Amino acid sequence: MHYPPLHDTSLDSLAGAALPDRSTMTVGSSRVAVVDYGAGNLRSAARALARAGADVVVSDDPATIATADRIVLPGVGAFAQCIRQLRERTGIEAALDEAVNQRGTPFLGICVGMQLLASVGHEHGVHQGLGWLPGIVTRLTPADPALKIPHMGWNRVTAANASGVAEGHAYFVHSYRFDPEDPADVRATSDHGGAFPAIVARGNITGVQFHPEKSQAYGLAFLKNWLTSPPPSQGGGRGEGLSVGEGRNAVNTLPPAPSLAGRGSL
Repeated sequence: MHYPPLHDTSLDSLAGAALPDRSTMTVGSSRVAVVDYGAGNLRSAARALARAGADVVVSDDPATIATADRIVLPGVGAFAQCIRQLRERTGIEAALDEAVNQRGTPFLGICVGMQLLASVGHEHGVHQGLGWLPGIVTRLTPADPALKIPHMGWNRVTAANASGVAEGHAYFVHSYRFDPEDPADVRATSDHGGAFPAIVARGNITGVQFHPEKSQAYGLAFLKNWLTSPPPSQGGGRGEGLSVGEGRNAVNTLPPAPSLAGRGSL
């Protein structure tokens, strides 16, 4: 079923909409693939991308993924479960490597999809990640023992390393954090009893710990800018093509944290 870009419909109003299945959708001339590996909130991600103006194909087909113009890897659950399910889907990891690492296809990992970029994850054992951004995934350890884990709810995103990422409030649901080996890969942070990376990026690879699809205006602006920013090979630089920073899709202020009324966890 074809799912055209949505420009005037709120994300919440799409709750009953059918999920697009293997149909092509574009931003301009771009096709965006959301990877179906059995461990992502596919409907929420697809709807958010459509709301941002994208045309999306949700697919577990390696050829479809490898030839997409942009790729989104959602992730919900534990690192061990997600990396196992990804690798159990024949050909998906190789297709991702071909597209992202060999051809420079813009890539966005969401929540655990971001954490899978790491070299290794320490959740339910020690597990090898994709290793695209060398680093480690470990449990959040707030300095204030009264702070609950998982970290769940709205929190501020603050630019790091002069990245130009605009600041705002985003919605988080996680118990683990991804720390890249190279501090320059951290483009924004948030805080839950201590700072942790909220956005990481290098070249065409971007990851966000928050959920853009649940982050209302801030998340929508982030997705719009990621969808329309040129890949590094087309004029971007380290970490560009990711920000909600300067430009027509910017979120330049810190709005009050939106109400959580009626919004459950993912």
